[in-house]
Amino acid sequence: MDRRLRRHPPAAAGTAGRGCRGTRWCSCEHSQSRGIFRFLRVLAPSSGVRPHVRRVWPHRSVGGVRTLPLLRHAGEGGHLTAPAPDEAQTIPAEWRRRQEEQGLAYHFLGRCFYEAPRAEWLAALAGDRLFEAWPFPSGDNRSDVGLALLTEFCGGWDPEQLGTLTWDFNRLFVGPGKMLAAPWESVYRSKTKLTFQEPTLQVRELYERFGLQAPAMHREPDDHLGLELAFVATLSDVAVRAATGNDTTQLARCFQAERDFLQDHLLAWAPACLELVEKHAETGYYRGAALLALGSLTESARLCGGHRRSDAVRAGSP
Repeated sequence: MDRRLRRHPPAAAGTAGRGCRGTRWCSCEHSQSRGIFRFLRVLAPSSGVRPHVRRVWPHRSVGGVRTLPLLRHAGEGGHLTAPAPDEAQTIPAEWRRRQEEQGLAYHFLGRCFYEAPRAEWLAALAGDRLFEAWPFPSGDNRSDVGLALLTEFCGGWDPEQLGTLTWDFNRLFVGPGKMLAAPWESVYRSKTKLTFQEPTLQVRELYERFGLQAPAMHREPDDHLGLELAFVATLSDVAVRAATGNDTTQLARCFQAERDFLQDHLLAWAPACLELVEKHAETGYYRGAALLALGSLTESARLCGGHRRSDAVRAGSP
């Protein structure tokens, strides 16, 4: 059975044989939309807006850019300042079609690696059985393994596990002592192996081109893994809005920015970081999230028409 198929309830009596609704499994748009709807309900529970499968992220929009809970808008009245796209480039149809799915996936992944775990967030993931409706399937087997680990973890979730999960987050990304998986690009790519190096400034400039900035700029490095994943999610959100409004220039700008950001930044260091997370994590939650992120990055690179960089930093190099 194709692992990309989605589960949805069997049809009511007497409707069997009427297309996909008479089956238990299908890969149709109907079942995909159910998964997206479920993700929207969990990712934006306090928005006060009833989710809809075409509403990607129900936060306010400033200057045409949707704000994020991680990256924030650089100021009221700001607008996109990203360079004009290459007029000769061709946007892959599959990339355009899957931006909504990708945005939802990267919103989750960004929050997972950036914020310490919270009981209400984990309860929502477990209660809605979110990983049974993962919206961004990948041809990479690591995604399947990661989803299985996350599903198992959430299936046995107990609020008393929060302390164990918080300890795992801290030992991986915060301390005490040496971090087991430092979450900043500069640590992997600069000669000094320190934060706030050239990659930090490059990423900050890219955020600013889209009217965004890190939530704690100058106090916390802009090139945190969670923020870079959130930036890809933002580009996906803007791309969906551009496609809906038939704004081909904006859509091309998003495609070019996403392709270049993956190639020049995330794919150049995030695999090494995520491999360290998978190696050292003591909980299925973070092992699963790391594997799921690795598979998602591979799929995003494929959609952009690229491949994982051959010179990508390997685990253990920071």
